[in-house]
Amino acid sequence: ADIPFLLAGEHLRICPQEYTCCTTEMEDKLSQQSKLEFENLVEETSHFVRTTFVSRHKKFDG
Repeated sequence: ADIPFLLAGEHLRICPQEYTCCTTEMEDKLSQQSKLEFENLVEETSHFVRTTFVSRHKKFDG
């Protein structure tokens, strides 16, 4: 029942704008998931850089 069928995709922003099974709702969910994963990755990376910087700053001042 939840399996989409081929439909014209000219209204889509991310998926191919041809006949596709991707819907606007699917695009929105993919976009939200992608944004969340990207933000988490940036947060993890910046936390590591910040921790390293603070640690080395303390050693330099010590």
